[in-house]
Amino acid sequence: MDTPAPSVAAASPAKPPARPGAGWLERDQPNALNFFRLLFAVTVLFCHSWAFGRFPDMPLDFMASTVGDAAGNAVNGFFIISGFLITGSWLSGRSAESYLRARVVRIWPGFAAAFIFSALVAALAAGPQWFTYLWSIPRQSWFTGLFTLNPFELERPLSFAQNPYPHTVNGPMWTIRIEFCCYMVVALAGSVGVLRRRWLVVLFAAFAIALAAYEQKILPDVAWLRWARFAAYFSAGTLLYLYRDSVPKSGWLALLCVALLFATRYVSTYLILPAAGTYLIFYAASTAPAWLKAVGAKNDISYGVYLYGGPLQQLYYAYAVKGLLPMNPWVNFAVVFPLSLGLGWLSWLYIEKPAKHWMR
Repeated sequence: MDTPAPSVAAASPAKPPARPGAGWLERDQPNALNFFRLLFAVTVLFCHSWAFGRFPDMPLDFMASTVGDAAGNAVNGFFIISGFLITGSWLSGRSAESYLRARVVRIWPGFAAAFIFSALVAALAAGPQWFTYLWSIPRQSWFTGLFTLNPFELERPLSFAQNPYPHTVNGPMWTIRIEFCCYMVVALAGSVGVLRRRWLVVLFAAFAIALAAYEQKILPDVAWLRWARFAAYFSAGTLLYLYRDSVPKSGWLALLCVALLFATRYVSTYLILPAAGTYLIFYAASTAPAWLKAVGAKNDISYGVYLYGGPLQQLYYAYAVKGLLPMNPWVNFAVVFPLSLGLGWLSWLYIEKPAKHWMR
């Protein structure tokens, strides 16, 4: 991640005392955030092996009685980490132009490649009707899908039509557009001075959490409509960055956050998880062993793993429906997991990393 160059200042006779949390949450400190992003991507992949096959009794379902479904919370974790890092990127950046360019270059090239890949995989699953499927996607849908980060444009009657979870071409990809919108909100808030007035961010986060809890009641089965959820978790990461000098690094506080997770069975998860989950992620990332901090430090493949897993899982089940592969979620995960890692690596090596260098 990019960090500003340290400035050279004249020596002073004495330094002010460090504040309680100063240091451990700085963006230049070694951490395991890239490992956790990869873990979240793999968690989504694992859970979707059951969801796309419509299998009951997914092994991580035990979490639902406390903190909610595992895949949903993995995505929440992505937004928490993004809120922290993106806020830091804005506040430490040289200009709004450089910030926006960096965000577009980080998101769009990888998304565009995965979008086209997903369409080709769906065409492959359509068999002899592959050309009919591709032709059924209007030209404006290609444009809209690519430039508004909208994977739903690929969903046509022929896309994985016989699968247990039909027509969905790339399940995880829909969250990318929402994340990019969060990036733009940070730019807007930073431009008008909101990020310099932390109490305004606190109010926004409180409103987002309250709205998310309300949406959880009225829209329980349509998570993609519940945008307040993402605002709640993203703003939690933003607040942690803004108050990073005042947040202590404490094992006891981490234990308290773990205990609070069990209270989510009695109240809305949004009243606890944004704060408790945020602290636990960053405490764990800070205290992780060195080998975990090294994961993804130079090659961050988590974005690619997240983007490519969904269409591969659907392709597997398309062949399983035809009797060519076992209709089994464990086998689905065992086959798709290494393929997703490989494609994530290729995406980073030949698309995402060169795009970042081009931006510089």
